[in-house]
Amino acid sequence: MDEHIIIKIPSVKEWNRTQLRYACRKNKVKGYTKMNREQLIVAVEKILEDKERGDKVEAINRENKK
Repeated sequence: MDEHIIIKIPSVKEWNRTQLRYACRKNKVKGYTKMNREQLIVAVEKILEDKERGDKVEAINRENKK
């Protein structure tokens, strides 16, 4: 009954500037409008890294509650 859904997202380095800026805006990154493409890539990679770490912590906490 537990079906996994796989979403394929291209590498952050393949995203265009608009997509990078949108991700930064949605995640409230300060100064994203003045960043160049490389800086935007670093910011988005950090967002994804932090999100992944947060998901792992939540999963561990759920396991510990059982």
